[in-house]
Amino acid sequence: MRFLSALLFIFTLPLLSVTNAEARGFGVIAGSSQNLEYVEDSSIPPAEFGRSSGVISVCRVSKSYHLFFLSIWKEAGHYGLSDAGCTGESYYTISRSEFQQAQRDNQISKDLPSRPTLTFLELLMGSYGLFVFLALGLYLLNRYKKQQLKDKELQQSMDQADPADLKALGAMTYIAGVDGKIDADEIALIHRICRENLGDIFDTDLITQVCNDAAASLTHEHFKDYAPDLTPEQHLKVLKSAFQVASADGEISDKERDFLEILSADMGISTEVFDTLLAENSTPEA
Repeated sequence: MRFLSALLFIFTLPLLSVTNAEARGFGVIAGSSQNLEYVEDSSIPPAEFGRSSGVISVCRVSKSYHLFFLSIWKEAGHYGLSDAGCTGESYYTISRSEFQQAQRDNQISKDLPSRPTLTFLELLMGSYGLFVFLALGLYLLNRYKKQQLKDKELQQSMDQADPADLKALGAMTYIAGVDGKIDADEIALIHRICRENLGDIFDTDLITQVCNDAAASLTHEHFKDYAPDLTPEQHLKVLKSAFQVASADGEISDKERDFLEILSADMGISTEVFDTLLAENSTPEA
């Protein structure tokens, strides 16, 4: 009976189909690939595969899944037979029952499990991409939570701030970029005024970003009927703050002056007061 089983296995070996290791997926984004991994040399006669010499090797045909070049999962797959030391891309398929029969015939080591397995280290290395994405996700979540907390604290501070100070901030951030450039002195001045009037709720980077956004998206039209609920004293405070920023670089450009005139007229500030502020904030000609 044992002889007949061995004869049957040898007879079926030439009928084993030749299979190529596969690679499937969507390019670099996601996909899977099969890999031939050497396990051991068998004593299966090479003549059964049409070879006059050589060694038939047992390979593990593992399967790996990747996402953006990172391996996210690895499967042990199944066994295959190779006449090239498991170094090529093709292999002979062998069923589980055929594999077990070869073990009984002492052609394949009996110590091998009938189905290939992965060691813990192989599983870990094959799934390292999952840990990378998990770490990245936790990092982004932490940043998101911190930004949410920062935005909440900022909103609470602004809700408690003097309306005149907030209107002054709007005018200052707009005028800082109205001439097409944002001077470092202007940013520093806005930061100082914010600390004095609103507390330390704006950092330099945020003020720079707000200035850029205001210069890119706002126009003079946004400042018509700008602060109808403020008192005359508060209107004057807003205008003085805008003048301070406009003159921070040593001169008031034509575009900055045009905006200051519009802002002043909208808040009902007299021409005499405007001219006085203009003189106080202008550099005397040599």
